[in-house]
Amino acid sequence: MFHEQPLLHEVDALEDGSRNAGAQDAPALETSHPDIDSALEMHIESGDFAYKTRVVDGKTEHVVMRSKKGQWKDHLRIDDDEVKNFDSEEMATFLIHQVKMDRAIKRRIVAIIILFFIVAIPIVAYSVLVLGVESTDDFEKFLIGGGVVVAFIPVFCILMSSAERAVDNGVYNIRPNFIEVLQKMKDNKQEPYLKGPLEQRIERLRRKNQ
Repeated sequence: MFHEQPLLHEVDALEDGSRNAGAQDAPALETSHPDIDSALEMHIESGDFAYKTRVVDGKTEHVVMRSKKGQWKDHLRIDDDEVKNFDSEEMATFLIHQVKMDRAIKRRIVAIIILFFIVAIPIVAYSVLVLGVESTDDFEKFLIGGGVVVAFIPVFCILMSSAERAVDNGVYNIRPNFIEVLQKMKDNKQEPYLKGPLEQRIERLRRKNQ
C-alpha cells in the first residue's frame, strides 16, 4: 500500500503523455472534391487521379493524388497562394493543365535522353576511333562532352516550349475558362519576371481565338 499512490501518478502521467502524442500525430484534415475528380477523369481519360485539400497547422495544401498499384500517393502539390482565388471550375482547369503538363514534360525528357545517347555515342566513337582521343586526354574529353551538352541546350528549350504551347492549346480547346485561369495565376504572382511569361501565354491564346 505504501507504493500504490506513486504508481498511480506514474500511470496517469503515461496516459497524459499518450494523449498528447496522439494529438500531435493526428492526421491532417483532408477534404475530397468529387466534382473536380470527375473533371479530371473526363479530360485526362483516367480515373487514377484525385484532388484533395488538407489543412496542416492551419495552412491549406492542395494535392493531386495518383493511384499506383492500388495505392494512392501524392503526385503533385500546389501552394495555396497559387490558387487562393480560384473557384471550383477554375481549379479543375488548373489541375487538368498541371497533370497534362507534367506528362508532356516527362515524355520530352525521355525523348531528349534517348536523342542524347543516339547523338553522343557516335561522336564518342568517332573521337576515339578516328581522332585518337585517349582516356587520358581529359581536356579533349571535356571539350567533346561539353560541346555535346551545349548543343542540346537549345534542343531542350525548344522541346519544353513546344510542350507548353501544345498543352496550353489542348486545355484551352476543352476548357474555355483557361484564359481566366492564366490571368488569375498572373495576378497571384508578385515578381514581374513571373508575370511576363503568363501574359505572353494569355496573348497567344487570345490571338488564336480571333
